[in-house]
Amino acid sequence: MADALKEFNPAFSDKYIRIGLFILVFGVLSLINIRGVKSGSQFAVTVTLLKLTPLILMIILGLFSISSANLTVSSWPGVNEIGQTSLILFFAFMGTEAALNISGEIKNPQRSIPRGIFMGVAGIVIIYLFIQFVAQGVLGNQLAAESNAPLAATAAKLVGVVGGTILVVTSIVSMFGLLSGDVLAQPRLLFAASKDKLLPDFLGKVHPKFASPYWAIIAYSLCGIILASSGGFQQLANLASSSMLIIYLAVVAAMIRLRYKDAVIEKGSFKVPFGLVIPFLAIVIIGWLLSHVTIKEFKAMGIFFAVLTVFYFINAAVRKKVSVT
Repeated sequence: MADALKEFNPAFSDKYIRIGLFILVFGVLSLINIRGVKSGSQFAVTVTLLKLTPLILMIILGLFSISSANLTVSSWPGVNEIGQTSLILFFAFMGTEAALNISGEIKNPQRSIPRGIFMGVAGIVIIYLFIQFVAQGVLGNQLAAESNAPLAATAAKLVGVVGGTILVVTSIVSMFGLLSGDVLAQPRLLFAASKDKLLPDFLGKVHPKFASPYWAIIAYSLCGIILASSGGFQQLANLASSSMLIIYLAVVAAMIRLRYKDAVIEKGSFKVPFGLVIPFLAIVIIGWLLSHVTIKEFKAMGIFFAVLTVFYFINAAVRKKVSVT
């Protein structure tokens, strides 16, 4: 978001101005979501509609302005390059699992969440393919030089400077929408962990008026500000993707275990088809993606998990001592 804002004002290259932006954005989103899941979800839906409309218009206009010469593949990337790029690209598909974090506040979650996840991922794939097709077809080799705002460059070539400005604003709104959904869903994970005695009790407190986990929202937003201030997008995206892939791997393993266990499945719940075929493919793909994580990134994750492990045992010891006294 800060990188996109540089298109309007180079001052957003300044570290302290960027940190000020992060504080403002997370502060506003925290206030919206502390007011409750309804206001948070309505805001996320509104922002999603605002960001999709210009993108769809760009796709429609772009399909009539594509040069076939720009779509010619002169050389194929190596397997290693594809793997490294896929690791970053995976970041765009993360977040669907966050719907599970608010399942306790959703009507008929057994049916609506699996359907929503499938429709969401399918929609992302279709829109991304069309956007890439149009951007490549319109810009050609110039696309590689427009790394900060490629869609704005595409729109500018299609309809002029105004189009470029609209797409920059759209990208900013898009990222704001992503964060709004994030601050809506992810703090519920901290809240649940607190209720399970894995995190301090104050994170499990509910706002007396709005019935929202306000301390969990505040804590999550503070972590977001610190992480956003600590590195660039590519570095943080790689860390986020690789960390989430490890969690996905654990979920796949749990699913395989449940298949061989007499688990009670509620009526209307979703069950993955084709037996163990999909879990097996998932393990292969996750393993391939993780093979492209750098040693430096594995060290960063290792330190993070080590700190969390120490915290877990300290928290358990403190709770045990309190319960005894």
